[in-house]
Amino acid sequence: MREGVEEKMRFHQTVLDLKERYLDRTPPELVRRAATEFLGQPPESLREVPRQWTPGGGSQNFLIRAGSVQYFLKAKHKSLLVESALESEPGFSQTPSLENEYNFLTTLAPSPHVPAVAGFAQHGDWLFLATEALRPFDALREFSPPQMVEAFARLKDFVRGLYEKGIVHTDIHEKNVCFRGLTPVLIDFEEARYFPQAVPFEQSLDMVGVCGGDHVGDFPVLEKGAVPGPTCLARLKKVFASALRPGLPAYLAQCNFDCTSGYNLDAEQQPDERIYQSVILHDMTIAGQRPVEDARLVQVRHALEYAHSVLGRPLDVVDLGSNMGMVSFFCGDFPHTRRVTGLEADARYVEAARVLAFYGDRPSGVDFVRYMTGSAPYAWATDVLLMLSVYHHVADKDAFLDELSTREITCILGEFATQERYYPQRGSVAAEIEHIRKTLDFRHAEYIALSADYQRPLVAFHNGDAKAFRTLAAAGSVRKAGITPGGAESRRALAWVRAHSPQGQGVSVSNRQPTPYPEVTGYFIPTLLQWGEKDLAVRYARWLMSIQNADGSFSGPGIASPFAFDTGQIIRGLAAITPLLPEAARPLERACRWIMDTASPEGRLALPEDMGAWSLGTRGHVNEAIHLYVLPGLLAAGKALNTGGFDAFVRKSLAWYIAHCNLTNFLAPNMLLHFYCYIQEALFDLGAVDICRQGMRELAERQAENGMVPAYANAAWICTPGLIQAGLVWLKLGDRAHALPALRCAQSLQTADGGFPGSVGEGADYFPGEELSWPVKFWLDAMTWLSPDEKMPANAAGTGAAVDTGNVRAENIREEDVPLVALAGAAASRLEEDARSLASGPADTPCMEQAARLVPVLLDRGRRQEALDLAKWLAKNFSSAQGKNLFLTAGLLRVFRQPEVLAAHGDGHLKQLCATVLSLQRRSAEQEPGLFCCFGELHQAGQALDHNAWTDCARHWASLQSALADQRAGEALVREAAAVGLLQKPENGLALLARMAESMGAEIPADPEPRAKYAEIALWLAWGAWSLGDDVLGGAAYCLGMGALGNGRRQWPKNVFQGGASAALAFASAVSAMQRCRFVRFFPQFLDDIADDDGRLAFVRQSLQGREQARVLDMGTGKGRYLRRLHYGGFANLTGQDVHPAFARFMPKRASARVGTVLRSGWDDGSFDAVLLCEVLEHCVDLHAALGEMRRILADGGTLVIVDKNVQRLASWPGGIPPWEQWFDCRELARILAGSGFEVTALDPDLGYENRRDGLFFGLAARKRSAA
Repeated sequence: MREGVEEKMRFHQTVLDLKERYLDRTPPELVRRAATEFLGQPPESLREVPRQWTPGGGSQNFLIRAGSVQYFLKAKHKSLLVESALESEPGFSQTPSLENEYNFLTTLAPSPHVPAVAGFAQHGDWLFLATEALRPFDALREFSPPQMVEAFARLKDFVRGLYEKGIVHTDIHEKNVCFRGLTPVLIDFEEARYFPQAVPFEQSLDMVGVCGGDHVGDFPVLEKGAVPGPTCLARLKKVFASALRPGLPAYLAQCNFDCTSGYNLDAEQQPDERIYQSVILHDMTIAGQRPVEDARLVQVRHALEYAHSVLGRPLDVVDLGSNMGMVSFFCGDFPHTRRVTGLEADARYVEAARVLAFYGDRPSGVDFVRYMTGSAPYAWATDVLLMLSVYHHVADKDAFLDELSTREITCILGEFATQERYYPQRGSVAAEIEHIRKTLDFRHAEYIALSADYQRPLVAFHNGDAKAFRTLAAAGSVRKAGITPGGAESRRALAWVRAHSPQGQGVSVSNRQPTPYPEVTGYFIPTLLQWGEKDLAVRYARWLMSIQNADGSFSGPGIASPFAFDTGQIIRGLAAITPLLPEAARPLERACRWIMDTASPEGRLALPEDMGAWSLGTRGHVNEAIHLYVLPGLLAAGKALNTGGFDAFVRKSLAWYIAHCNLTNFLAPNMLLHFYCYIQEALFDLGAVDICRQGMRELAERQAENGMVPAYANAAWICTPGLIQAGLVWLKLGDRAHALPALRCAQSLQTADGGFPGSVGEGADYFPGEELSWPVKFWLDAMTWLSPDEKMPANAAGTGAAVDTGNVRAENIREEDVPLVALAGAAASRLEEDARSLASGPADTPCMEQAARLVPVLLDRGRRQEALDLAKWLAKNFSSAQGKNLFLTAGLLRVFRQPEVLAAHGDGHLKQLCATVLSLQRRSAEQEPGLFCCFGELHQAGQALDHNAWTDCARHWASLQSALADQRAGEALVREAAAVGLLQKPENGLALLARMAESMGAEIPADPEPRAKYAEIALWLAWGAWSLGDDVLGGAAYCLGMGALGNGRRQWPKNVFQGGASAALAFASAVSAMQRCRFVRFFPQFLDDIADDDGRLAFVRQSLQGREQARVLDMGTGKGRYLRRLHYGGFANLTGQDVHPAFARFMPKRASARVGTVLRSGWDDGSFDAVLLCEVLEHCVDLHAALGEMRRILADGGTLVIVDKNVQRLASWPGGIPPWEQWFDCRELARILAGSGFEVTALDPDLGYENRRDGLFFGLAARKRSAA
């Protein structure tokens, strides 16, 4: 055994006894014989090498040399088998340990990271292994800091390769690492073994030393200054960092920044030997040109908070000009960043930042890349772009901005030098900032601060409220944009907290138990800070510090014994308050130490001394995996205290609970929803998102239609805190479909005082009849995860409009209830019928108005020929329509500005109509209904013909208008409001629509005729709201309209539109607007790349093989991930198309882009040789029309490639699919293609994707048959 080691493995006692017997007993003549055999001649030098410690592994070691040949020779008795076994191994190996090492070295050869074997032999009962002689670990001190970092990285990659082969070394430490030049070599494989592990590499034995119940053993601390810990890479990294530390200041000093630096464009800057960014690490501060206390980081945090509030998901951040990486590290510590990329032109800074990242043990999601604008495409996904004092050093600013325009960036934070010499094209910093705003299509360039040292303006480019950043700064908190304590439910919840917080203490257990609850008080503190309740949070913290136990722990209310769970929640609070209350640091550290000191060596937290406190009666005891909820607090504490070591404990502890506890089986009898969701939220916060997602699928399967999730799998009552927690975790996962119903269900339980009951329903036994404090905390947390358009209105989109009909008893109609695909087909048929009737009827004003309304909708729904026939009829009767009324004029403008109509009839009619509208500029919208519609159409006609004078005229006229003429609620008023939103700002138009919705009310008329009119108006209201980007109002109006159309029930007969075309027109228009609005809303979540080896991409490539010069259209391209891969593969004639222009910024260079849909592409017949529909048909509500449109734009013999989802997987798909989506039976789809003018050439029913193959995706390719 190694001296001074607390053994964590099992050891073979017989082998240990034999090791003592044979230690240093190798017969000298056998050593010389073996040396002669390996060297090919008698050794000129044979020197015994002292072992690192005694007895060590038990081998006797020598250096042997003959001439220039030198080897390292190990000798060991053959009876000395592999001496150790891991806890989960069935027994001990019967292989001699030296033979075991030889077997592994020869298996792993010729890897440069294992010693080369010179020979292996047995002489008598002794085994001999000769390997190349290497430099010892001390050689590392001759390396430069980057070479040290590179050496560790190479070693880690090699050990990762061992893990992938199922090999565990078990003894990785500095005594077993040597060097061949700069190459690290891992030696001593005597105790290595094949031991495949199910955990990720970062949680494996050779990485962290502990996995489940297995432990590799600790390094013997026999020397002063030795780093303690298991013999694994995590500990070895600290050893490397310790070796790196002495040379770090001198190394960084070489990375100064002044006029001598190659990428500094300021020739007037004076020489400066200092580094640019100050370096602040846990044990080192180096002052640079910028302040040590960098106030700009506050604005960086605001940029991250803003972007996260908009996107609601982890962020991709790019730090342009990252220098030493301090800002990048700051972003990496932000709780909602996924990936941070520092871009720097100077290779020295990239190298230095990587060194500092290694030394400071920074998050793995932060990386640094050398990048110089103009040298290569800007290829990084970017939600937030930071340009702090770097933009003025960009040589070709216009080219750089062109590169940025290909990215969908939510926010840019820039710090700009003010000297005019940096901006020769625009002449000033103000003009340059405005140029950036326009080029990148941002609504605002918000000046928010001046840098403290250089007094340079900090500017935020974004599309939010005009003062979004100043509002964040004024709030002084992390509160998410759009969420304020002013909301009724949140305001009542905060009032409840204040009312139940005894003076000078914490929050009460409940309204019936005024005793303050330390645990809940602790985890309430971050919530209060997030909601701006700083004073109350500080009060809570001071009380908690006053009741801390002498050993650092905390107890429950009225209980003397300590609890790890309760202590962990108080750690959350103290970690959050420490930056504001420095005296909390010491109690925080003591609490953390108690948690770790009382845990098992494997990371299992201490259970309560009296398990009665965790009793659930006949259901058993609380699942101890709730202790996972302690671990995020430890991570936060490590950051607050700037203390290392906590992260390693958290990783170890997480691995133990994953390996030993039930985390996702909600069927277990002790899985109360409240405790279950503690586990799920902790898994999410700790990065185990896949496990969390699996656990929440279990709940999704049991969620009722009204959002309720049962307290236990076999219960029928509600555990309120658990229900709110479930909503919160679903929000974190981005699953609004399950989150919002759960939260609305919980909202219905909130009392007038703002509290929530512990449980409700028959059999409820979790604090029934009491308003508990902790569900209030979870409610407030959930509200901060909602985006501004998810404020929980009772009639929000996707959940249904509450309809009270008086005489007609209406059910709550939800979007999911509407058979959208079937109704879309029925509406289209009704519109076709009406179009044919109009085209053969009289040219009176009502008929012409109806025809003008129909043409754009027919085009949108894929009825191109019917639309063009009707436009031809309008052109024929154009002269008789002139001057009839303003709404007809606007309608005709709408018809003749359509691209398809322009192509067929030219722009003559359009110009006449525009001249008519231009003559109306002196008239007032307050006096004449229809004027706003006319000028709105004039604006869009100007855009269609690129006639800026028309668009400018329309906006100028609108800026002079202050009101609309009085009109009844109906389509005309909605169109006027939409034009107001277009020409002034969307909020103005939406305000008009909101007033109209209020005047309509939620009562559906009982009589058929008024009810039909109500349905039509509500659907037009939905069209207007969606057209202006309000998904909540649009969804609520749609549900009301569909409720009226279905007579207040969830049944819509096939002939629902036979009463007239007006309802069909309103419905079809609303559906088109909904699809555009939802595209914009969800576009930021679209993926922008696909793996090069993805099976779906492979099918596309195979279908287009040998056709690199073909004209290829990627319909529904999204962010162009398939198109981009084809571009890289040499395809030269590519086009992307989607429903909204937002996609165009993502198209690769030289690829064309046009707005259009699968039903209305707008291309001429035969425009393409191949069309891709990759995960597109599923979103199309009219399959046959879509296939007809694709066939039309394909040339004869052209290829249609479809990648989509198999309907057979739908039943097991979590949460189902939206009503406008449909999945397919691939063979039935092939049959439909064959009957639609195609010949199917390839069908793969199971395409691989994202490293899996489970029948979700299919691929289908078909060739267009010639019309002849």
